[in-house]
Amino acid sequence: MNVILTGFAYAATFIATEKAAQVVARRQGQFPGVHKPAYRISSSLLPQFPLGYFRNDGYLYDVREFIDPATVSLIAEDLWTGNEFNFVVSALDYTSNLVNYKYDIGEFWKYPSEILRDGADDCEGSAILLESIILNKIPHDRAWVAVGLVGKEGHAWNLYQETDGTWWYIDAVADDMWIPGREYRLEYLFNDTQARRG
Repeated sequence: MNVILTGFAYAATFIATEKAAQVVARRQGQFPGVHKPAYRISSSLLPQFPLGYFRNDGYLYDVREFIDPATVSLIAEDLWTGNEFNFVVSALDYTSNLVNYKYDIGEFWKYPSEILRDGADDCEGSAILLESIILNKIPHDRAWVAVGLVGKEGHAWNLYQETDGTWWYIDAVADDMWIPGREYRLEYLFNDTQARRG
């Protein structure tokens, strides 16, 4: 995960160059199961969008692109009980049971379809899948993927806000959720429509 945080700084520098400011795009159809087009990223978007991510194909991706509620909409429908909080807990249980933790050598972020296919990923994969499920029922301003540090290690987890305003940290790798207070230092937040510094 430290590679990701370093990659963000590198991506910001890369985007600011004239060459990258034109357009960094990837080939359509390169990744099976991916239904969303790559975003066009330019230096003019940096204040609103500080997050870029390189997969091992050499292309720059907008991290919002990895969140894909449509891919997991049927899963969300199966988990929905009519109660928002219980839905989030069920989505956490589903994700924690489905995704076997597998440490990445280097970082390789996956789309929900790739995570479902593989059944394994590390912390950002679990957070991306959980976020994609949650966003089927929870408004965008109350559900986020968080990227930051736990102690000195890079990590990704989720944030969820109840209707009464209570925020919850959700860590699918730990299969746990709690009200903020542990040693999690937030650097960035994103979902499928927004991205910002924490």
